[in-house]
Amino acid sequence: MTERDQRCLVFHGAILLMAGNLAGLPFAWAISDRWGEEAVRAWRVAHTGLTSAGLMLLVVGAVLAHVLLGARDGRVLRWAFLAAGYATLGLVVGAATGVRGLQPVGPAANLVVVASNTVLGLGALVGGALLIRGAWAGYSAVRDG
Repeated sequence: MTERDQRCLVFHGAILLMAGNLAGLPFAWAISDRWGEEAVRAWRVAHTGLTSAGLMLLVVGAVLAHVLLGARDGRVLRWAFLAAGYATLGLVVGAATGVRGLQPVGPAANLVVVASNTVLGLGALVGGALLIRGAWAGYSAVRDG
């Protein structure tokens, strides 16, 4: 993994962390203004999801020096985690429009949330699998001398 990959993930992680913090504002308003339990739940999910995505990118970026992957797999890991991270923005769409994105049916906002949930899940799985493989390769290289 390259230093560029690390810096890329750290930069985008910081952006998503800030977006998660900003999503905390409507979460607080939903609680204090009594928007209802569903709105509170939706904004809690958006706030924690974006914050978690930002932290995930920061952590992955921070540990990439210990991950051994080829150039192609490194690019796939980076793009998979970036796609998953930014797909969490769909949680804001869901909270703002009152949809959950659990089934691929209209309205359009629900389809956007379904698509973002799909990208989020696939990106996290692909990126996570490559991270495990690269971490194992890095560990094995040190362990085996």
